[in-house]
Amino acid sequence: MDTVSALKGKVKRYIFTSTQAVYEYGTNWREEDFIPENFSFEYKNRKQYVGYEGYQEAKRAAETVLFTKRDFEVVAVRFPLVVGVDDYTERLKFHVDKVLNNELAGIKNPKARYSFILADEAAEFLFKMGDSSFIGTINPGCAEDISLEELMLKIEKRVGKSANMVDDAPQANTSPYALPGSWSINTEKAVRLGFQFSDIHEMLNELIDHYIAIHPSKTETF
Repeated sequence: MDTVSALKGKVKRYIFTSTQAVYEYGTNWREEDFIPENFSFEYKNRKQYVGYEGYQEAKRAAETVLFTKRDFEVVAVRFPLVVGVDDYTERLKFHVDKVLNNELAGIKNPKARYSFILADEAAEFLFKMGDSSFIGTINPGCAEDISLEELMLKIEKRVGKSANMVDDAPQANTSPYALPGSWSINTEKAVRLGFQFSDIHEMLNELIDHYIAIHPSKTETF
């Protein structure tokens, strides 16, 4: 609400970085599967939004306020998992390193499927949304999703080693993608608007190769 008040009368268009977390766990979520105008919530301070549930509620509430209280155009961009060579979370790198290091990778639900978007394309999409006439909610990202099992098989093939996947592992070895269920989105609306995104397999292969190349075992010290 503070953002809406601060921007009132000062901006024509606002691009909100939202997330696929506004949807429940599942696959192929479309924009109409969460309508912010129909969401009821109580205002809270930042510290009251705790954990994943808090993050989900905060993003849903933010969309609701923006679409019901504003006097400017709003676009809510619901990003899936973001990956890239400069990804500070190193979540994809985690999986490559575990295979390279012959370490356990805790993945309780290897069949869970996820959507991804390349960081550079996410930034470009936000920029282009600013120049577009589109208003509303939108899912950008790769057309296909991928399971953790498929991801690990892809890493195994490119590393040349078998992954040590287990149901349960110490926290340090638990996959940051090991969520309670699948989490993927339908990106057809973005494609209909003329946007194109990387093929998920080509994108992941390139990123895996990058993490292999920078791994300590692949570099020399003098």
